[in-house]
Amino acid sequence: MRRSVSWKNGLASSLLAGAALSCGAPKLEPTVAPVATQMPAADAAQAPSTGPALLPAQVLAQLDDENSAPYYAHRGEEGLLFFSSRGHWYTRATGADGTPKAPAPLEVATLGSDATMAAL
Repeated sequence: MRRSVSWKNGLASSLLAGAALSCGAPKLEPTVAPVATQMPAADAAQAPSTGPALLPAQVLAQLDDENSAPYYAHRGEEGLLFFSSRGHWYTRATGADGTPKAPAPLEVATLGSDATMAAL
């Protein structure tokens, strides 16, 4: 029993000695002074930068909802869009760059109740 008490006393005294040494150490000062960074003042006359030019876009069709199925076929320099809207099938021809050839889509048929796919 005497041994267990001396072992605990030895451990406690070594922990206390380590804590006393670490707490009593002098505080280290930084060797390099911190540098204050300043943001450059914004020039009022400088225009905001603009990003790259946007890609050209054309609206070929306006669909009723997300369940509408547009079909597109491309051959050579021309294309053909075939889509359903408001109970009718429409078609629209496109040029090589994707621009529509006609000012408005052409109605080609009425939409049946069970149209599930189309072939161009």
